[in-house]
Amino acid sequence: MVPKHLTLKNFLSYREASLDFSGLHVACIAGPNGAGKSSLLEAIGWALWGESRVAAEDDVIHQGELEAQVVLSFQQGEQVYRILRSRHRIQGTGLEFQVKTESGYRVLTQRGVRATQRLIDHHLKLDYDTFIHSAYLRQGRADEFMAKRPSDRKQILADLLRLHRYDQLSEQAREQARQAKAEVTLRTAQLEELTTALASYDAVLSQQAELQADLQQLDQALEQAQQQRLEWQQRGQAYHRQQQQLPLYQQQHHHQVALHRQTEADLADTIAQLAQGEQVLAEAAAIEAGIQTWQALEAEDADLNQRFQRYQHLQERRQSLEADYRARSDTLQH
Repeated sequence: MVPKHLTLKNFLSYREASLDFSGLHVACIAGPNGAGKSSLLEAIGWALWGESRVAAEDDVIHQGELEAQVVLSFQQGEQVYRILRSRHRIQGTGLEFQVKTESGYRVLTQRGVRATQRLIDHHLKLDYDTFIHSAYLRQGRADEFMAKRPSDRKQILADLLRLHRYDQLSEQAREQARQAKAEVTLRTAQLEELTTALASYDAVLSQQAELQADLQQLDQALEQAQQQRLEWQQRGQAYHRQQQQLPLYQQQHHHQVALHRQTEADLADTIAQLAQGEQVLAEAAAIEAGIQTWQALEAEDADLNQRFQRYQHLQERRQSLEADYRARSDTLQH
């Protein structure tokens, strides 16, 4: 973690302060006791982890003020981050976490201070205890690291050097070794099975040929069975269709019986009519003579009608001539 810029407002002995660390590799802050040199380092620790040397959380707020705020920009790897941490006597702690992008700072703040702090710790790869025992030795507590128990000093150094990563890699290597060993055991067993199988390869080939012959016979039998099954299905379907058509056939049979009976009745009537016709044929000569006489009478009647019409025409002509004659006679007399 490389600090870039630090801004304080109402933090410990400072009302307002701003430090720019850009371009600095080594910096020395000098001043008399009580000038606030350590407060700057406390501000960095408080911004990053929310921890400080004060006994109560509100003690970081400058006396007589309601709120303190520290803004810290720092570089971690290739990224630049910014933390804004504040403390209000009434509203409590506020925390924002941001990352710098080409378009400005993007918010990474999570829901709640604890969740945001866990995200900051994840990016820092360093906790507060390791920080104060390695990078930051507080005033009057320079020997605190040496005063700790060997196991605690070992843990601090392990955290500082990230030795737990090597423990993880070691555990992964052991796990891979166990998996490899299990794989070797499995492959060895498979190789033994293959060796045994190869020893009986000829017998297996012979058995395979027999099984193939049996399989061909079974295939033929199955094909015949399927063909027979298909025929039975077709017969069953035909029988089912016949069963469905049986009422129609019965209805047609009843209709044919009724039609036959009607035909027999019609035949009897025809026979009776035929007998009547034969009787009529027996009287045909007399009927024909009567027809000829009727025809002669019709001809004579037609001739008489023509003669009567001619007679009426002559009578009308006569009356017309007589009228004309009388008219002319009257004219001559006068």
